[in-house]
Amino acid sequence: MLFQINQILAVVTALLLIIFSIFLLTIKKERKLNRRLLFIFLVINAAYLAAYLVISTVKPVTLLTLFIFYFLHSTGFLFGPVLLLYTKSTVGTLQRISTGEMVHLIPFSCALLYVLIRYIIFGSPGEIWDQSDRMFYDLILHVQVMPYMIFSLIEIKKYGKRIRNYYSSIEKLNFYWLTIVLYGFFFMWIADFINFFLRRLFVLPSDLHATIGTLSLLTNFIFAILIFYEGLKHPQYFHFPEQLQEKPKYEKSKLSKEENAGILNKLNDFLEREKPYLNPAVTINDLAQKLNIPLRYLSQVINDSLNQNFYDFINSYRIKEALKYLSDSGRDKMTILEILYEAGFNSKSTFYKVFKDHTGESPTEYKKRRV
Repeated sequence: MLFQINQILAVVTALLLIIFSIFLLTIKKERKLNRRLLFIFLVINAAYLAAYLVISTVKPVTLLTLFIFYFLHSTGFLFGPVLLLYTKSTVGTLQRISTGEMVHLIPFSCALLYVLIRYIIFGSPGEIWDQSDRMFYDLILHVQVMPYMIFSLIEIKKYGKRIRNYYSSIEKLNFYWLTIVLYGFFFMWIADFINFFLRRLFVLPSDLHATIGTLSLLTNFIFAILIFYEGLKHPQYFHFPEQLQEKPKYEKSKLSKEENAGILNKLNDFLEREKPYLNPAVTINDLAQKLNIPLRYLSQVINDSLNQNFYDFINSYRIKEALKYLSDSGRDKMTILEILYEAGFNSKSTFYKVFKDHTGESPTEYKKRRV
């Protein structure tokens, strides 16, 4: 019974992944590379599931059956590379696939070559792949994914730091899709690895073996349902902000102390007078253009003279604005939500976090104490 459930889960999951992959190709927006890489990633996942279906449903097992199984199964060596390339293309550090990126195909190519050689050499299904070979093959496949996941997380962390030098609000730049794919795959990989570990190192009853397989397939099924539902309900998630420029390079800048002080005074004067921070979408490039100051110099002044990134710098002004509202007895009827929007924030969670970082207490606590 469980084996039948597993087969149904695998079929439905593979179909959902394929249908959604086709849907990705119909979206006509900028930044096509990352959608194509996501398409490839989902197709690989479907192929990986197809390998399970081939080996579990096609009887009797023949040399051709095994070859198809291991050919499809070998696509698992592409999970890590495609995940990393998708992450890089999404955060803006990869605009096109260069020949140098082809090095990531080496494990997949070696796996295919190994399968092909054994298929040619051996003449019976029992000889093409013994138990020790399969265990070593699967172990390499699972371990190979790990560094790619680590590097993908590093890319996201670096991106999180980088956007704070350009944007004053980052809530819409968190790349919801990237989070779903990365962490969804992480949980799938964990479930699959546990499944492999228990199956290869222990002799398990058939029912327990099927149960472990069900948990692994169920994780993949939930992942497919999630992306299918969210993708069709919120296609705006595929809209990405403008490409980030490289971090301004001012290490060799000849900006003098007087020029530095002049830019800082001009910047503070403009902020006090025009209050551009009340616009939740204001960027450092907006200020550089309005002040007619090169972006690299403005970034240098904020980072070096104030020891802040642009995100923290602008939010410090917003907090000052919010404190004025909270301290004004004539505005006692304003809610916290109204105040945060008036001050230039567009997220309640961000406002509470930044407010507590600056004051040591929440806006509600501050308001109660003032009263």
